[in-house]
Amino acid sequence: MRAWRTLSGTVTVIDAGANSVVATIPVTTIPLEPSILNGKILFNTSNRDALARDRWIACATCHFDGGTDGRTWIFRDGPRNTPPLFGVLETMPMHWSGDLDELQDVENTIRTIQAGTGLAAGASHCEPACDTAPPNAGRSRDLDDLAAFMRTLRPPPRAVPTNDAALRGRTLFFDPRTGCASCHPPPFFTDRKKHDVGTGTSALERKGTSFDTPSLRGIAFTAPYMHDGSQATLVDVIRAPTGPHGLTTMLTESEKNDLTEFLRTLSFGTGARRRQ
Repeated sequence: MRAWRTLSGTVTVIDAGANSVVATIPVTTIPLEPSILNGKILFNTSNRDALARDRWIACATCHFDGGTDGRTWIFRDGPRNTPPLFGVLETMPMHWSGDLDELQDVENTIRTIQAGTGLAAGASHCEPACDTAPPNAGRSRDLDDLAAFMRTLRPPPRAVPTNDAALRGRTLFFDPRTGCASCHPPPFFTDRKKHDVGTGTSALERKGTSFDTPSLRGIAFTAPYMHDGSQATLVDVIRAPTGPHGLTTMLTESEKNDLTEFLRTLSFGTGARRRQ
C-alpha cells in the first residue's frame, strides 16, 4: 500500500499486513519557508498530545484550508459560529469575544477546545483572559511557527461581479441611515471593536453580550452569520428586527436586495497588512 504524505513531499510504502513502513520515497520539495511549513503541519495534525491528547481534532478540522465549517458549536464561552481565518492578522483581535490579541493566543484554543497539552510550557497565558495576561509570542518555536502559517492564510480566488443592484447597494451601505459603515468601514470592513447587537441573549453566554465586529470580506461564502449562527442568510441579517442591524428594517424589499448584492461583491482585496 502506498500513501501520499502531502506536507512532507513523500510517498510512503506501507506493508498493510505487518502495519509497518517499508520505504519512504521523496517525490517533491515543498516550496515553503521551514517555519511556515512547520506551522502548516501543526495546523493540520492532531497526532501529538500537545495539539490533542485524544488525537481527535486539529485546527483544520473546523478551519479547513483556513476557511469555515459553517457550523455553530457550543463552547464554554457560549454558542460560537466558526469564523474564517483568511487575512486574520489584518482584523485582530480574534474570537467573537475579542479576547485573543495575538495569533499565538491560539494556545488557549489548543488547550481548551482541542484538549491538547499546549505548544508552550507552563501556563496558557490566557487566564483570566488572553488580552490581560502575558504575551504568548516568543514562548515556543512551534507556537510562533503556527502563527507564521496563519499569517499566510488567504482565500481561493472567486469571481465577485458588480452589477447595477450592487452599485445601488453600495450607496445604501455607506448611508448614515443604515449605519453599516460605522462598524464595518473599509478597507477591512470591521472597526475591530466589540458591540452589543442584541444577539447575546442565551443563558449560555459567559463573556458578556458584546461581540467582536467580523470583517465582511468574503462574507458571501461564510454563512451562517452572527456570533451564534442565528442568521442563515445575508438577507436574514439585513431583516433582523432588533439591535443596530435593525436600522436596515426601514429599507424597502428592493433596497434590502440591493444591499445584499453589494455585500456579495466584497472580496479580500489588497488591503495593507498589519504587522505583528
